[in-house]
Amino acid sequence: MSWLKSSADTTASAGKYISDNVFLEVQQGVTSGSAKAKLEIELTPSLSAETQIGQQDQTGSSLNWTYDY
Repeated sequence: MSWLKSSADTTASAGKYISDNVFLEVQQGVTSGSAKAKLEIELTPSLSAETQIGQQDQTGSSLNWTYDY
């Protein structure tokens, strides 16, 4: 669980691996309608896909590439 505090909002979040390569995170802010859910799927060791949805029709997807050297 983590807490994020800024001048705009305070948010609590918690997440859990629901399988080896799938991480689910939920967030709840103090304002009404600020709940979000985020799903991250590790496709390869350096490539992951993320999608998130919020209460106020806030959706998004991304493809993330990382390189460890």
